[in-house]
Amino acid sequence: MSLFSSQKESPIDRLREHASLYMEWIRLGQAKFRKKEIIRSAFEDLSQAEILYEQAMSGSIYDYKKKLDPMLWEAVEHEYREDMPKLKKAEEETPELTEEEKNELNRIISGLESEYEKISQIADDWFAVHGKNNGCLGFFLFAVLGIPAAAGGGIWFILSLLT
Repeated sequence: MSLFSSQKESPIDRLREHASLYMEWIRLGQAKFRKKEIIRSAFEDLSQAEILYEQAMSGSIYDYKKKLDPMLWEAVEHEYREDMPKLKKAEEETPELTEEEKNELNRIISGLESEYEKISQIADDWFAVHGKNNGCLGFFLFAVLGIPAAAGGGIWFILSLLT
């Protein structure tokens, strides 16, 4: 955990902050280009990832601390890789954009890419420290260590009944 010890906030808090900024860029794009059908549709596709971000960055109700869910995080990454090219293509398919609108859209796309890069770096650091298969590893260790302990306890119980 020393990788994150110099940070004031937890990695999940920093991830939430950048994901919120990412979603704000999307909302800005939706508002600015609400009359441009293709571009608005691309921003709507990107906005669908908000639920995935929320689910990926929160543990279950039984978790006492927040975590990053590897399976949901892969879904977030997949959405980004699928939807961001659609937004860039939408820009090319909207010939009626003025130069000012093109500059604004490029500024928003740059903001999205910048925030996503920060998000990805924090997630990569998180998985470097915590791994992607914590649950499976924990179960494996429990099974490996638990079986001999259970067998030993069973033998002790049987021997205690015989004496």
